[in-house]
Amino acid sequence: MNTASTTPALMPPPGVRPNLQDPESLNPVIIGVSTIGFVGGVAVFFAMGKAGAGRHQWDVSVSDYKEVKRVRVTS
Repeated sequence: MNTASTTPALMPPPGVRPNLQDPESLNPVIIGVSTIGFVGGVAVFFAMGKAGAGRHQWDVSVSDYKEVKRVRVTS
């Protein structure tokens, strides 16, 4: 057996036993939080686009501009 595959890359703290076969992982949490953030960002992007964000200001009415500001403040 290769000792490189059975030796931890970093020694664990005292009292902790390395688990090289089935280690704990935060990947599901990271993926979940990233997905929620991405979906939220896309929703804000579309909401602002509908309200007039990304257009020349002279092509946006005052009421639409107020909506863009409201979406930016509440998101």
